[in-house]
Amino acid sequence: MLLGTNRYKSFLSEAKIECFSEAAMGKLLNKTAAELRPSSPCIFLSHKSEDKTAVKKIGEYIQQNGIDIYLDAEDIKLQDAVKNRDHQTITKSIELGIKASTDIITIISEKTKESWWVPYEIGFGKANGKTVAAMKLKEIPSMPSFLIIARSINGVKSLDAYLAEIIDNQNKKAFNLDSYRLSIVLKNNALPSTNSTNHPLANFLN
Repeated sequence: MLLGTNRYKSFLSEAKIECFSEAAMGKLLNKTAAELRPSSPCIFLSHKSEDKTAVKKIGEYIQQNGIDIYLDAEDIKLQDAVKNRDHQTITKSIELGIKASTDIITIISEKTKESWWVPYEIGFGKANGKTVAAMKLKEIPSMPSFLIIARSINGVKSLDAYLAEIIDNQNKKAFNLDSYRLSIVLKNNALPSTNSTNHPLANFLN
């Protein structure tokens, strides 16, 4: 299985742009969500910056299963904007990342309630037709009521089922096969079987 990538790196080449100037970002953002939507799955990881250690591990795990992500920690343009308090570029970078993704997973922790950006990212994602899910870290007992949204991911088994569903849907699009042959393809591409104690994300998820 090919590893997933951090999708922000491919925005430039796909748009035939040499660098992320303000004009270039404006050009990309003027495209509709459908125009920017990648041909393969990409998950935007919405989170509070204090949770970056857990989120990086989650992002790596998703990539290891062949699914692209958008993780702002590796977006150089965005990180420079944060340092310079360039709020316009921060907003544009986040909107671009969401538009060029297919799905959003919001990682919920005790810190999330202090974030202004997480609710914005959820709202912007929904407005642009993205599939939105919420996943809580193991430090909190239950999902906050204001973040109970369309799909909840509760622990490692739930995450694996979610990723398998994305992979299955992609395979169905990629292979024009009858149900028997498709079942073989899906079986061969299934996520490895693990339990909650030996799962790579056991330190972060139930």
